[in-house]
Amino acid sequence: MKAPMATDSRMASVWIATCSAAFCELTSIGRAAPSVTRPGLRNPFRIAFDGEDGTLWAADVGHLRREEINIIRPGANYGWSFREGSLSFDESYLRGNPPAALEGELVDPVWEYPHLNGNNCIIGGFVYRGASNPQLQGKYIYADNGSGRVWALSVEDGNAVSNEELLALPVSSKTGIASVQADAQGEPLIVILGETGTTSGTIRRIIPADNKDSVSSLPQRLSQTGIFADLTTLEPNPGVIPYEVNAPQSAAGARIRRWMSVPGNGDDPDAATDRITFSERDACKFPPGTVFVQHFDLPNADGKSFRPIETRVVVLE
Repeated sequence: MKAPMATDSRMASVWIATCSAAFCELTSIGRAAPSVTRPGLRNPFRIAFDGEDGTLWAADVGHLRREEINIIRPGANYGWSFREGSLSFDESYLRGNPPAALEGELVDPVWEYPHLNGNNCIIGGFVYRGASNPQLQGKYIYADNGSGRVWALSVEDGNAVSNEELLALPVSSKTGIASVQADAQGEPLIVILGETGTTSGTIRRIIPADNKDSVSSLPQRLSQTGIFADLTTLEPNPGVIPYEVNAPQSAAGARIRRWMSVPGNGDDPDAATDRITFSERDACKFPPGTVFVQHFDLPNADGKSFRPIETRVVVLE
């Protein structure tokens, strides 16, 4: 893109990549043409072209209730700010009603999800065209900053047919997934922010499990993990310790409880095998085999009792 040249406080010229069937055709224009923008997007993060068919994808961050994924095409209107996803957005100045002069054709997201179970901020995203993960071929890989979940969305003829959760990374309110991008070979990279004032951010790869047996051998039920002595009260077994965090994540009204279990008894000659290494400046280090548990409850209508929604278990390798 050519930088704009200011003359007498006016924009003299600018190069714009027009979004049409032939993407990336550079056109010199005096002002932005309607064809290079699409109305109804709130806060796209991020956009990406499919390297095979040129389709433009946009993950659009919501406001109160919905996160959405859109396929960008000429003549479409994606509804913000009188809609959030496919829902009427009554809190806007339009009170959920389309404007009298609606520009373009109103189009629903190809996929959307609510602010539940820690999900609150979509992070795009690209269509996988690599070679190492054939099961992901042609799927849109994206994540959520709040929950740490990463998904693979399958779309056929503009309609979502499946949305597979690939993994859920442990995050906190001060960190989170910042980007989902492909490396030079088209393989997924997950960028995770570090704590404020530190250099503890990380980049991770998504790789398939070594073999199907290693996956199927994992406990399929919470009762099989040995974490809780009582699944009704969630009373933990000995050695599973409850803990709290200084800056808990936003969970849209859900109650979150956390436990951890460190292997060994602290007597191993190598401290790294069964002890937590504390640091005032950097992230604490936990020994391999440490188990972290995060449990979500939602309040019932009586405002006093809760119903279980989800339990996450992460084992540190």
